[in-house]
Amino acid sequence: MLAGRGRDYISRVPRLRCVALALCVVAAIPSLGAPVARACATCGAGDPLRQIAGAEQPFRGRVRLAAVALHTSYSDADGEVLDQRLLLGGSVAVDDVALLTAALPLVWRESHDPSLAHDTSLGIGDLDLRVRVTIFRERSFAPAHRLVLELGSRMPTAPELRRAGGSVAPLIAQTGTGGFEPLLGLTWLSRIDDTSLSLSAQGAFPTTGFAGWRNGVALRASAVVQWQPMLELALRVGLDSRLEGPSGSTPQTMGAPTFLLHAGGGIVVAPTSDLVLHLVVRVPVLGLYDTSQGTRWDGVSLEAGMGLDV
Repeated sequence: MLAGRGRDYISRVPRLRCVALALCVVAAIPSLGAPVARACATCGAGDPLRQIAGAEQPFRGRVRLAAVALHTSYSDADGEVLDQRLLLGGSVAVDDVALLTAALPLVWRESHDPSLAHDTSLGIGDLDLRVRVTIFRERSFAPAHRLVLELGSRMPTAPELRRAGGSVAPLIAQTGTGGFEPLLGLTWLSRIDDTSLSLSAQGAFPTTGFAGWRNGVALRASAVVQWQPMLELALRVGLDSRLEGPSGSTPQTMGAPTFLLHAGGGIVVAPTSDLVLHLVVRVPVLGLYDTSQGTRWDGVSLEAGMGLDV
């Protein structure tokens, strides 16, 4: 928790109640429809390995609900931020090639700027819409190797937050960017026996958002290896990197490019063939910044989630 006094804004609804209510809604959705006979997700996909949301193999009619909780923190010249969010979404497979995904974050954020003003914000973030299309596979059913093209955008669904006095909250206190962020990426997925490999690269091209601010064009890349020694359990290790171009509201305020590298590890648990739980911890191992703008510190990030085929 960030210490300090200052001006708080946003609704008075306790954040824990909001998170609990959201999880209850996600858990209740599968029970709204009458039970139908269907094959399990593993059988339908022909993939014996348990995959977390986003890495699943599509087959016609596959529907998966997802909930992912994220915790991140950092500090830089603009202030200190503690960000916790719950992503609620899911995916629908049009056929065995195309997968449509959507995720809407519920964000709780604490921040204080260099003036020591303290803000607490609670609200929705930017909606994430994507389509993943398999453009290569070595066979039609149960492919061991796939190349996936990803297209999408983050939509400016987060409202511009204001303090109690009516002034616009600083950028570090906003739950969204206020602009569109088109995305384009490629992912290579392979599996050999009980081991799978995921290599991905994704470009993000933000537009101008709140207060005329524009984030820099970003390139994200990741490499993840997952080993599944038993049907119900898998272990993951990987690297995540982000290279971001200069950001700012005017050419004079544009900073230098930044580079971040995180190493992570986690566990995947599958109590049933249609339910996958995961926990991942990521630790910053390298950061390259423009030191003339001040120093930056990144904390350990945590990710816990579930994927449920319905």
